[in-house]
Amino acid sequence: ASNSNQPNSQPNSSQPNSQPKSQPNSQPDRHHSTLWIGLTDFFLEGDWTWIHSSEKANKDTLENFWAADRPDLTADNKNDCVLVSLMDGKLQFTDSVCSSDTFTGKPIGTACQCRPGDCKALEQQN
Repeated sequence: ASNSNQPNSQPNSSQPNSQPKSQPNSQPDRHHSTLWIGLTDFFLEGDWTWIHSSEKANKDTLENFWAADRPDLTADNKNDCVLVSLMDGKLQFTDSVCSSDTFTGKPIGTACQCRPGDCKALEQQN
Protein backbone atom coordinates (compact mmCIF):
# COMPACT_ATOMS: atom_id res chain seq x y z
CA ALA A 1 0.00 0.00 0.00
CA SER A 2 2.83 2.42 0.76
CA ASN A 3 4.37 1.89 -2.71
CA SER A 4 1.11 2.89 -4.40
CA ASN A 5 1.04 6.19 -2.49
CA GLN A 6 4.59 7.11 -3.57
CA PRO A 7 5.22 5.39 -6.93
CA ASN A 8 8.31 7.46 -7.92
CA SER A 9 9.89 7.92 -4.52
CA GLN A 10 13.17 6.35 -3.47
CA PRO A 11 13.85 4.93 -0.03
CA ASN A 12 14.07 7.63 2.66
CA SER A 13 17.67 6.74 3.49
CA SER A 14 18.91 7.95 0.08
CA GLN A 15 16.84 11.13 -0.17
CA PRO A 16 18.54 13.22 2.53
CA ASN A 17 21.98 12.52 1.07
CA SER A 18 21.15 13.18 -2.58
CA GLN A 19 20.84 16.98 -2.34
CA PRO A 20 23.84 17.84 -0.13
CA LYS A 21 26.19 15.81 -2.33
CA SER A 22 25.42 17.98 -5.35
CA GLN A 23 25.59 21.33 -3.56
CA PRO A 24 29.37 21.47 -2.87
CA ASN A 25 30.08 20.91 -6.56
CA SER A 26 28.09 24.01 -7.46
CA GLN A 27 29.66 26.32 -4.87
CA PRO A 28 32.70 27.41 -6.94
CA ASP A 29 30.28 28.79 -9.55
CA ARG A 30 28.64 31.01 -6.92
CA HIS A 31 31.86 32.39 -5.43
CA HIS A 32 35.14 33.71 -6.74
CA SER A 33 37.71 30.96 -6.61
CA THR A 34 40.60 33.45 -6.82
CA LEU A 35 40.95 36.51 -4.59
CA TRP A 36 43.24 39.50 -4.53
CA ILE A 37 44.43 39.66 -0.93
CA GLY A 38 45.79 43.21 -0.85
CA LEU A 39 49.46 42.31 -1.26
CA THR A 40 51.60 44.03 -3.89
CA ASP A 41 55.16 44.71 -5.01
CA PHE A 42 54.01 47.69 -7.10
CA PHE A 43 56.43 50.07 -5.40
CA LEU A 44 59.56 47.90 -5.39
CA GLU A 45 59.94 44.59 -7.20
CA GLY A 46 60.07 41.67 -4.76
CA ASP A 47 59.22 43.87 -1.76
CA TRP A 48 55.73 42.59 -0.88
CA THR A 49 53.62 45.20 0.93
CA TRP A 50 50.11 45.02 2.39
CA ILE A 51 48.15 47.78 0.65
CA HIS A 52 45.88 48.49 3.65
CA SER A 53 48.70 49.12 6.15
CA SER A 54 51.90 49.59 4.10
CA GLU A 55 53.49 46.86 6.26
CA LYS A 56 55.95 44.47 4.67
CA ALA A 57 54.82 40.87 4.32
CA ASN A 58 56.78 38.10 5.99
CA LYS A 59 58.94 36.61 3.21
CA ASP A 60 59.31 33.26 5.01
CA THR A 61 55.53 32.89 5.18
CA LEU A 62 55.16 33.86 1.52
CA GLU A 63 57.67 31.20 0.47
CA ASN A 64 55.34 28.51 1.83
CA PHE A 65 52.49 29.56 -0.47
CA TRP A 66 53.97 30.65 -3.82
CA ALA A 67 52.79 28.60 -6.79
CA ALA A 68 55.41 26.99 -9.02
CA ASP A 69 57.57 29.55 -10.90
CA ARG A 70 56.21 32.39 -8.78
CA PRO A 71 56.69 35.16 -7.97
CA ASP A 72 57.78 36.79 -11.21
CA LEU A 73 60.72 38.95 -10.17
CA THR A 74 61.99 39.90 -13.62
CA ALA A 75 62.73 43.60 -13.93
CA ASP A 76 59.83 45.77 -15.10
CA ASN A 77 57.28 42.93 -15.05
CA LYS A 78 53.67 43.96 -14.42
CA ASN A 79 52.71 41.05 -12.12
CA ASP A 80 52.42 43.22 -9.03
CA CYS A 81 49.29 41.95 -7.24
CA VAL A 82 49.15 38.71 -5.25
CA LEU A 83 46.18 36.42 -5.82
CA VAL A 84 45.26 33.47 -3.64
CA SER A 85 43.50 30.41 -4.97
CA LEU A 86 43.12 26.73 -4.36
CA MET A 87 45.29 24.85 -6.86
CA ASP A 88 45.67 21.09 -6.79
CA GLY A 89 44.13 21.03 -3.32
CA LYS A 90 46.63 23.53 -1.90
CA LEU A 91 46.25 27.21 -1.04
CA GLN A 92 48.67 29.02 -3.36
CA PHE A 93 49.75 32.56 -4.16
CA THR A 94 50.51 33.86 -7.61
CA ASP A 95 51.38 37.35 -8.75
CA SER A 96 49.33 38.80 -11.56
CA VAL A 97 48.71 42.02 -13.45
CA CYS A 98 46.77 44.29 -11.09
CA SER A 99 44.31 45.48 -13.72
CA SER A 100 43.25 41.93 -14.65
CA ASP A 101 39.63 41.01 -13.91
CA THR A 102 40.14 37.29 -14.50
CA PHE A 103 42.56 34.52 -13.61
CA THR A 104 42.51 31.23 -15.54
CA GLY A 105 39.33 32.48 -17.20
CA LYS A 106 37.40 33.09 -13.98
CA PRO A 107 36.58 36.40 -12.23
CA ILE A 108 38.93 37.63 -9.51
CA GLY A 109 37.29 38.62 -6.24
CA THR A 110 38.80 40.81 -3.53
CA ALA A 111 39.52 40.18 0.11
CA CYS A 112 40.36 43.83 0.77
CA GLN A 113 38.68 47.20 0.48
CA CYS A 114 39.64 48.05 -3.08
CA ARG A 115 40.17 46.21 -6.33
CA PRO A 116 43.68 45.86 -7.76
CA GLY A 117 44.74 49.09 -9.44
CA ASP A 118 42.01 51.09 -7.69
CA CYS A 119 43.93 51.84 -4.49
CA LYS A 120 44.86 55.34 -5.63
CA ALA A 121 45.27 56.83 -2.13
CA LEU A 122 48.21 54.57 -1.30
CA GLU A 123 49.73 54.92 -4.75
CA GLN A 124 49.68 58.73 -4.40
CA GLN A 125 51.37 58.60 -0.98
CA ASN A 126 54.48 57.01 -2.46
